Amino acid sequence: MKKRDKRTFERERIEFEREKNAPDRELELQVKQLEFETQKKNHELELEARATSKTEFNVSKSIRLVPKFQEKDFDKYFIHFEKKAENLK
Repeated sequence: MKKRDKRTFERERIEFEREKNAPDRELELQVKQLEFETQKKNHELELEARATSKTEFNVSKSIRLVPKFQEKDFDKYFIHFEKKAENLK
């Protein structure tokens, strides 16, 4: 085969492959677009939920939950603190 015939044959083969795979690429593009839209919608819903669920945190009411710190018994402090934190979950 001549060089020119090989090039022509190769171009035609590439074009054929491109046309054959076009529906697959379109489908992949649609899937990617739907995934993007879903992520965008989820993000918007998350932001909306955060905006509507703002709760007021009152430090003066919560300070009583923190145990008194004593340098001599700092191990007890951490134990009590962890217990209080577990109870709040």
